[in-house]
Amino acid sequence: MNMDCRENIIRMINGIQNRGTLEYLHRFLELFLEKWGDAV
Repeated sequence: MNMDCRENIIRMINGIQNRGTLEYLHRFLELFLEKWGDAV
């Protein structure tokens, strides 16, 4: 993965302050990765 993309994603996530938004994003990423690859 392009390091610029990875760093940008990390920076965006670190900027999220709302707990509900983080929980939603976490669940979305779990489901996305489960279906499309790189499942954790």
